[in-house]
Amino acid sequence: MTVEKALEAWPELERTKLRLGSPAAVHADGEWMKSFMNQARGKGYRVDFVCVHMYPGSNSDAFIKHIETIHKLYGKPIWITEFAVADWQAKTLARNRYSEDQVLAFMKDVLPRLDQLDFVERYAWFGPGPENPALGTSSLFKSDGTLTALGKFYAQHRSQ
Repeated sequence: MTVEKALEAWPELERTKLRLGSPAAVHADGEWMKSFMNQARGKGYRVDFVCVHMYPGSNSDAFIKHIETIHKLYGKPIWITEFAVADWQAKTLARNRYSEDQVLAFMKDVLPRLDQLDFVERYAWFGPGPENPALGTSSLFKSDGTLTALGKFYAQHRSQ
């Protein structure tokens, strides 16, 4: 969708009187989103929080820094609508460069840090099926529907 089309529809969304998140662009700091946010501000449109979805490697420091950069860029609360550790070059699960242990270490480090950032209002881990080549090691569930170690940690952390 073009920025212009998104902006054209925005007043209809504002009429709901609900809090409105930005479009969830792949790159919240990319040109499309910058253009949308600048033009929305110029038109006096309301954007209450910025939606981010991101699939980094296992570097939790880089992930947190990126989230902080997005917050500084727009000065809005952040909702991380999707995130997980992904290897987009993996053609098979066996060739995914991130092990389940590496993903769990990332999650154990990053979730408490997100909880401490007062501008991060919401976040949601994205874990497709365990057979997904790029994201299988980030899966919360095994093929039989039971929780992976990652899923157990996420469930325990979210219930605290």
